[in-house]
Amino acid sequence: MTGAPAVADSPAPVSSARANIVFATVALGLLMADFRYDFSATNRGPLEPAEAERITRLYTDLEREAVEQMTRDGVAPEKIALVRTAEVRYERQGFELEVMVPGGPLDSVSLEQVREAFHTTHQRHYGYAMRGEALLLVNAQVTAVAQLPKPEPIRMATCTGRTSAAAIKDRRPMYADGRWAVAAVYDRALLECDVTIEGPAIV
Repeated sequence: MTGAPAVADSPAPVSSARANIVFATVALGLLMADFRYDFSATNRGPLEPAEAERITRLYTDLEREAVEQMTRDGVAPEKIALVRTAEVRYERQGFELEVMVPGGPLDSVSLEQVREAFHTTHQRHYGYAMRGEALLLVNAQVTAVAQLPKPEPIRMATCTGRTSAAAIKDRRPMYADGRWAVAAVYDRALLECDVTIEGPAIV
């Protein structure tokens, strides 16, 4: 735009236009999001090798519940991805941190990975870790995700080289900068990319 100011003439009332933008944004977000469920079970037990079998059963039960729910919603089992996490804390601590948990049967090696992940996360958040302290697994969590087909992005029309003059549909008086002038009225649907509009103008 060059010269005097332009006025954007909305085809709908301003409040309605804003509402439409909000609703459209929310709707697009829903269409682009993956299908997801979160399942959790309270444990509050030690994160120790002796508990490996019991913790494995805890996660297996959550995973079975997640797959059953997804299947009821029409998602094929092979389309489902399962992610394990755990909320862990030091035994004498009042808050938890979330860490990843390996899939499959758990043993002393995989539980040690969880323990080390917690110490590392605690160190990163609070500047220290107490590797000699006992750890509690407070909540076992499983997230089930199914990737849904995404809508194709809208392709903008290619530029044809048409000038802005082709989009003029009317001319009318316009008061701007303390004076009256004749403003060109443009059909914004006909304005192409990289065009320059001479003001004063109404779009």
